[in-house]
Amino acid sequence: ATASTKEASFFKDQQILVVDDSPTYLMLLEDELRREGYGVTAVADGLAALDAVRHREFDCIVIDLVMPGMDGIQLCQRVSELRGHARALLPILIVTSRGTKEKMMEALEAGADDFVEKASDSTVLKARIRTLLRRKALHDEQERIHRELRDKELELVSERAERKTAQARARLAEQLESANRELENANRELKEAHGYVGPSRRPLEVKVILGG
Repeated sequence: ATASTKEASFFKDQQILVVDDSPTYLMLLEDELRREGYGVTAVADGLAALDAVRHREFDCIVIDLVMPGMDGIQLCQRVSELRGHARALLPILIVTSRGTKEKMMEALEAGADDFVEKASDSTVLKARIRTLLRRKALHDEQERIHRELRDKELELVSERAERKTAQARARLAEQLESANRELENANRELKEAHGYVGPSRRPLEVKVILGG
């Protein structure tokens, strides 16, 4: 397969949520991303975005910074809270036509992973999305490997515990057998001491000496 074919295969199943209150930009970006091979869900406000995140799995979210009601920074915070306990990474990309360094820092502190200015040419935006998706894929692969390693370690611990239990059982069985032999010897010695030695031998003569 060619590099372009592998690229298309990689992005084929990636799901992107786009949040923007401008119908024109929302439609433009949705069309651009679909042509890249992504699955796209487009919503116009923060509440709809939160509802989508609660009910579906996404690989990346593209959020407009300036929106009425819940703005991009507030939405970043809410999404981060929702995803706080999830293992899967959910990259967030903030877009704006009125960005400042202060706003960029505020967005990053709120949980955004990247910050891009809107432009008629979406080349930079699409490149940043690809970078975030690759990072997510690497992160998810590392998590998978860590889980497998933890599971394997638990299996090994369980196997070692089973071996130790079997060894302990074997030692106890040996100790029990030894104790049984000693008990049999003690019983035999006791019987012999009382004059019983079995049919093949004459009974011992027992003398009782009374003191006096």
